[in-house]
This record gives sequence, C-alpha cells and structure tokens, in this order.
Amino acid sequence: MQIRAMQTGLPTTTIIPFGEVVLDPSQVSISDDGKTPTTFTFPSPVYLESGNSYCVVLLSASNEYTVWVSRRGE
Repeated sequence: MQIRAMQTGLPTTTIIPFGEVVLDPSQVSISDDGKTPTTFTFPSPVYLESGNSYCVVLLSASNEYTVWVSRRGE
C-alpha cells in the first residue's frame, strides 16, 4: 500500500516519505464477505501537508486478490 500525492484529481508516481507498506501474502487477511480487515502499519508517522490531495494505492504482483472497499456515506 502506498500513500501518493495527487495532481488534477489523479494519483501521481510520488510516494509520500514513509508512506509505503509491503506485506507478505501470509499477512493478508482473506474473507468471502469483506468483514476481515488487513492491517497496514506504517514504519513511522506520515506527514501530509494541509491543502494537498492524497490517495491510497493498493498494488499486487498477483491477479488473485480482490479488494473490498467502502465509500464514505455508503
């Protein structure tokens, strides 16, 4: 997982310092209904500057993962 800066509403390739966590497959929680969370713990606090836009980017080298997402207000 990465926290990236955004520009014109789209993610950039700029990863925020300390804003990346890599998990081994054994650390990924799996469920059929999305009720089991996978926890990402950053190595130190991540500073996000006020007035800028940021996004969370999930990446995997495998096509075998499905991500359950939640949107505010749903």
